[in-house]
Amino acid sequence: MKNIVLSHHQELLQTAQSLIRQGFSVIPVHGDNYPTQPKKPATQWGKFQKRLAKPYEISSWFTQNITAIGIVCGQISNLFVIDFDDHFTYMRFRKDHPLYADTFTVKTRRGYHLYFETHQYVESHHFDGGDIKAEKSYVIASPSIIDEHQYRILNFNTHRVLLPNEVDTLLNYFQINTRIRTDITPNIQTKTQIDLISIYDTLVPQLGRNNALYRTASIARDHSIAKLHTEELLILHHVNQPKPNNHKPETPQERFREAKRTIHSAFNASITNHIPASGMPNTIRETLLKHSTVVARLLDIFRLAKWTTKMRFSMSDAIKLCQKYGLNRKSVMQALTGKFSKFNDQDIIVRRHVEYPDNRGLKFCERGRPIKVLFEVPSVSHLLDVLNVKWSPSDVITVNDVKSAHAYRLALHREFIKRIAPQVPLWWLAQRIGVDVRTVQRYNLELNVQITQNLGFFTLSKSNLDTLPKRHSKITKNATNGFWLETEDGRRYPAWRHIGSQLLKSHPTSVTVSIQKPSKLTLGKKLDSAETVVWHAMTPSHFVKLQAFRSCVDDRPKLSQVVNNLMHHVKKRVSQVRYLNMKLHFDSVINYIAKDDVAETITSYLYAFDEDGNRVHRPAKRGIAYRMLKEFGNGNVYLALLDLHTETWYALARHAVNFNELPSAMKFLLSALD
Repeated sequence: MKNIVLSHHQELLQTAQSLIRQGFSVIPVHGDNYPTQPKKPATQWGKFQKRLAKPYEISSWFTQNITAIGIVCGQISNLFVIDFDDHFTYMRFRKDHPLYADTFTVKTRRGYHLYFETHQYVESHHFDGGDIKAEKSYVIASPSIIDEHQYRILNFNTHRVLLPNEVDTLLNYFQINTRIRTDITPNIQTKTQIDLISIYDTLVPQLGRNNALYRTASIARDHSIAKLHTEELLILHHVNQPKPNNHKPETPQERFREAKRTIHSAFNASITNHIPASGMPNTIRETLLKHSTVVARLLDIFRLAKWTTKMRFSMSDAIKLCQKYGLNRKSVMQALTGKFSKFNDQDIIVRRHVEYPDNRGLKFCERGRPIKVLFEVPSVSHLLDVLNVKWSPSDVITVNDVKSAHAYRLALHREFIKRIAPQVPLWWLAQRIGVDVRTVQRYNLELNVQITQNLGFFTLSKSNLDTLPKRHSKITKNATNGFWLETEDGRRYPAWRHIGSQLLKSHPTSVTVSIQKPSKLTLGKKLDSAETVVWHAMTPSHFVKLQAFRSCVDDRPKLSQVVNNLMHHVKKRVSQVRYLNMKLHFDSVINYIAKDDVAETITSYLYAFDEDGNRVHRPAKRGIAYRMLKEFGNGNVYLALLDLHTETWYALARHAVNFNELPSAMKFLLSALD
């Protein structure tokens, strides 16, 4: 027994150290050594909502009296966990949202923990069947032991990264009335000066109840009012409205569901027809910056000067205005009538009116020489159509930001990092604002941007050796750019397959494959040395995908070589028979197994474990499943389904290769590697 406790203690210590390296805040939990409150933290954990534990704290915590470990959720760990307390709620969620359910999952004593990564501020909540673990909460992590049950990992996929609208989608699914902090997400508001109830009451006599609800919800969306707050205000008010005399009878539940669908449709409607009046979308700025900053700066100057849409102005008016903001005469002329005035042979700023000499009140509209050309301030909708881009949020640009091209690009780079804290390659950031990588690096130094390096790793073995690339005679450099092999003594080697094979002979279990992932950029306080490098455990298939994306360029022969390598990996996986195991209950048999007279048992079978621990196999038929559940107990019978996912995508990729569609083939192959 002593050896077992010591082994679990070492496992907890290694897990805590690994989680800290990945950027998670961890705390010790008593576990089964404190039976009355096994989930109680073994230390004052409030301060670890603001900082990560130090190495000496980790070493002192996990003694033989500790059997569990907790991960602090919220923004300290960028972690958002859905805690399901029962199997039925979890399976219903898997059925409704299979993409979100395919994330890192831990099996608990009663249910499941689904892990997500988000930079959004989310409050912790309770819902029917579980909890949302976010700010000011923590979760018990694997391999903790609570009530003699060990938490174990079911799905080893990486944590799914959630965008703000995806967080809102999940909270809506659990019908949680959340409050999102406006200082974290300034584009989403929960309170506004607009009286939606009054707008709805005004529109009902004119448009009818449902049309008034849709129009009011559209107004709320255009003014950046949160969807949840709109539902709180309007749904009950809409349900309580008296129905017309000729309307068919409806229950309050039916009207409630219909109102929710109407608001959902309004928020998902095309945003192009309902463009907010203020703010230049970033997609417009980014498209214009690839050619020149002149037009983008001119359009932002119009908004800083509060020139409204459709306002008419002359060339001299624009020159006089722009000289106050640092844009010279030549640049204005180039933006209005010169080489920067057109995009795909269309005028960005259209000349709408031409005034001719007036002879005693008569305008000769088709004769004579024009004496004055007038322009119009373009609307956002017009710019989106001309540039052929979609609407996006707008970063705040000040007067000082438009004084020069350098200041303008620097401001867009600064606001993007402040708003997103991106984790993307430097070449992508450079391409976004129309500069090269060295310029972005200078911008980072000028803005004092804090960079957190993200490094992925996995242990090299004979089974995954073929994920490493072969070195060809055309390759002159011995080094592998961005990834390498490393032994336990810290020595690094190029990650070629023949070098990995040689290292496995002398270091059979201690060779790791490391790869540089995009660094995370943030604005703010200076990071500690321990926070500047974060290690992420990854799978060999994820490594192959990263390498494929990096190698995939417009060079078609090189792309063909990448596709051939991926075909080799996927074909090897197809040859291996894999089964997906699903636990059955009396109420779930009907959902997964067809009737006995039409059941197909070729791609599935049933199994359970008898008293001696032997595995019992039976055909996958509904009647047999019920008999096995009676014999072995509810929840102790499993359905093994043959995984045809990889084989299907491999067939699609092979079909695309035959038609010489290499990009499509690569997309199918990368999907098959998931």
